[in-house]
Parts: sequence; C-alpha cells; structure tokens
Amino acid sequence: MSSSCLHDCVSWLVNQKVEELVLKVGSSGGFDLPLCVFQCDSLRCLKLDAHISWFVSPSFLSGATNGLGSLHTLSLAHVDFLFNCLCKDLFTGSSFPCLESLTIQSCNGMTHLKISCPNLKVVHVNSMNINRLDISGMRLESLRVSFSFFRCDSESWVSVFAPNLKTFSWLANCITEKCLIHGFPALKTSHINCRCPDDLSVAKIHSAVNLVWASSQVQSLVISRDFLRVLSKIYLEGGGLLHPFVQLQTLKIQTTSLNRHDIPGIACLFKISPTVQTIIIEILGDRARDNVQKWFDDSLDKTYCTEVQYWESQAQAISDFLYHLKVAMIHVKGSTIHQCVVTLARFLLEHGKGLQEMVLSSQQLNSDNLSLWENQIRLLDGFPRASADVRLAVA
Repeated sequence: MSSSCLHDCVSWLVNQKVEELVLKVGSSGGFDLPLCVFQCDSLRCLKLDAHISWFVSPSFLSGATNGLGSLHTLSLAHVDFLFNCLCKDLFTGSSFPCLESLTIQSCNGMTHLKISCPNLKVVHVNSMNINRLDISGMRLESLRVSFSFFRCDSESWVSVFAPNLKTFSWLANCITEKCLIHGFPALKTSHINCRCPDDLSVAKIHSAVNLVWASSQVQSLVISRDFLRVLSKIYLEGGGLLHPFVQLQTLKIQTTSLNRHDIPGIACLFKISPTVQTIIIEILGDRARDNVQKWFDDSLDKTYCTEVQYWESQAQAISDFLYHLKVAMIHVKGSTIHQCVVTLARFLLEHGKGLQEMVLSSQQLNSDNLSLWENQIRLLDGFPRASADVRLAVA
C-alpha cells in the first residue's frame, strides 16, 4: 500500500468514529498520520508501531490538545518525534486528560521525557535512550522503566512522584547523576536492576541509595545482577545510608553466578530486610571468568577472609533476618557447580533459627556435575542446624 493510500484509509476510518486504532507501518520512507487522527474525539485506544525500523512521524501529535480528550490507552513504538523541544510537555493533562495507560518504546527524538497526565494508572517506558525522566501522577499504580538510560552524564536525572504506586520496575538502566524519587508508601512489588559502571561517583551512589529508599515500604522485592555490585560497594564502605525494608516479606535475588562481587551485596540485603520470611536466589547462568577468580579482592574485602569466615562475621548484623526467615529457595541453572551456593546454604542452616524449609534445585547439569552437586548437598546433612524443624529438599 502506498503512503497516500494508507493516509486515505486511516482518514476514512477516523471519520467512521472508530474507538480503537492499531496501526503498524513498515515503509521505505516516513509517514505522517492524518491530522484528523488527532482531532478524533471518539478514539479511546491508539497504538502506533513502525515495526521494521522505519519511523512513523506524527508531526501533529504535539498539537493534540483538543481532539484526543477521550483517549484512555496510548502506545507508541519506533515513533520519530521531529522536535525534541515539543516532547517535554507533550504528555500532560491538557493533551490527554483521560489517559490511563501509556507505553513508549524505542522512540527517537526524545532526550527529556516528561509525563504528568492526571488519570494515568500504567506507564511503560522501554528502550528510549533518554537522559532525563520526570513522571508525576496521583493515580499512577504501575511504572516500568527499562533499557532507557544509556549515557548517564552529569546532567542525567530522574524524578518520580507517585504516592499510590503499587508496582515499580527499574531495569537495565544506568544510574543517573540525580535520583529525586519520592517514597512509594503503597508499593506492593518492586524489581530493581541498574547497570553498574566500573567507577561509581559519590553522586551516583546517593542516587542508588535513593532508589532503594523509594521501595522501602515494598512487600515483595526482586534485585537483579549488576545492582548487587552497587549494594556491595555501599555495604563495604559502611552502608549507613541504606534504609531497611520494614514490610518486606519475599526477597528474590537474580544473578548470573555467585561471585566475589555478589556476596557482600547479598549480605547487605539480608541486613536491611529484617522481616523477610521467604528468600529466593536464582543463579541464571555461568560466567567462567568469575569461577576462577578469588572471592576476595582489595576493593571488596581487605581482610582477605574466606567465604565461610565472611558469612560468620555477618551473623550478628543480620540476626533479625535469620530469626524471621522461614523458607529459603536456591535455584541453579547452568553447567557449573557453585561452591558459594553450598556455603550460603550451610550458613542459613546453621544460623536460621526460624527456618522451616530449604529447597535446593539445579538444571542443565551434566552427569559428572550432577553427581558432584549431589555429593555437595549430602554434606549439608552433617552440619548443625539452628532450627530442629527445618526440612531440606533437593531437586
């Protein structure tokens, strides 16, 4: 279909007072939506997707102040915004007074994204390559920002005001220079994973702390991969800036392998999670270079203690966690046996006074490693246990 034919087709549909318009465009050139789309007061759902790397160019979107007053759902993927200055105040109540769900993915022409529609409940921002993000909404309940901060320079910042937020996901973003996130008192679930640079500045450490503090009221938390390194650095340098998760019941940790970067971060999470009853650790793959490294390193632990000695040194600091913990689940997926898993399991068995169940499972092990895994687990039966009621299950 030619661009002119598609233009006429869309215009005809809009004139029929359509309520939902889903448009996927693959073109060898740009395509401007008809102006009538942005003057259509019947539209409740608008989804635009240029799905083979060419860009829809809605040059009139910034002028949609009168026609889209009934729009509840807006999804923009691979859209090219022609003028970045017009995008800063685009997603506001004057443009979209009834908007409840907004998805922005892989759009070009934006470096500063501001969202303040008063009725928004769900916001997803994905693969945007922005430097500034400003979101506010009294009714916002779900916020997901992923793969959207790649070059966090001295001008980068994020600001979020959403007092009724229930679900928060901050995934695979660099740590911004400033993080002005207000607390989320109604938060139920949170997933945090920041990209960790080799050299963390003081400002970015404070940003990471603010990110953790915003989720301090959460009930279920997932911490992934690189953010464990951030927590390790904070914890080994004192850790006094971190706020406890006072209502956290379930803590899930995802990492590619338990290594010298992860262990202090995990200990940090245990210390600031005094009320956790269920801990889930998922080791999702192998990193061969980590398996041959010594656990200790001058930048992480100047005492050069072993893993067993380090965990023993943490027993008093995480005593509240060990008292309330009831279920510990450790899942290993990969071809390598992780001695750190056995060491951690042993520590939890020996010090978990409230522990009732421990589950250790593995996937994708060859026959030799599977036999080694089973032998390592059998050794746990010979160690003392703080709880006489704990049940050890191996899968």
